[in-house]
Amino acid sequence: MKDDDLDHAVIERTRRLLDLATRQRTQLHTDIARTQGMIQRSRELLRKLRMWPKGSGSDRNDAR
Repeated sequence: MKDDDLDHAVIERTRRLLDLATRQRTQLHTDIARTQGMIQRSRELLRKLRMWPKGSGSDRNDAR
């Protein structure tokens, strides 16, 4: 009987660990997608800033 209880405890712990790992994997995929989006927006912003006309501060505000 003790072995059965121990087996059930090991199985339950394994299930909890697997569930935790699955949630962490999902969160990692979400974080990676968010980071990739931020990198892409940063690249686009840098590209726009390079194309920004040089001039005085008032010229820059007019170009927007």
